[in-house]
Amino acid sequence: MRICAIVLLGALAGCAPADKTPAPAPIVTAEEAVAREGVEQLALDAVGDYFAVSAEIAGDGGEDPDRIAEVVTSNWLTQEITGFAALRALGSRQAGVPEVTKIEVSAIRGIAAVTEVVLHACTSLDGVTIRTADGDETDVPLGTSLVTIYVVPEDGTLKVDGVEPWTDVSWCAES
Repeated sequence: MRICAIVLLGALAGCAPADKTPAPAPIVTAEEAVAREGVEQLALDAVGDYFAVSAEIAGDGGEDPDRIAEVVTSNWLTQEITGFAALRALGSRQAGVPEVTKIEVSAIRGIAAVTEVVLHACTSLDGVTIRTADGDETDVPLGTSLVTIYVVPEDGTLKVDGVEPWTDVSWCAES
């Protein structure tokens, strides 16, 4: 939700992004940690799934937000539900899907096994519009957003455990 609609909600409601400090990462037990082999691709897949489910829920106007529980940790679920409730309260739906223009694993934590993967992602809202309850269509502000995404193991799979938006998007322009 933070990826797809953070700029959208800010533009429509005039609000700033939520507290930039992610919730503390849950304690990951040895049983929960995942092997290092292939973890970068698993983390990228987890973030891709998160983007897809977020866009689907935003496209439905924030209805049935519990669908996001499959791709986020129980620790982060409340943040997601709150974001979708704000979209639902506006009576708006997202049309189009934000494009991920750049994504990179920046840190892998854990010695014998992975307890957290940190990624940076740039998204573009070009082609995304907002449909209001009245049927009006509004373009969202063009541009790029940069977020840091925290992914941790939960229930045997990697899930998003926090999203931190950045105001400086210069990293997105670097090649």
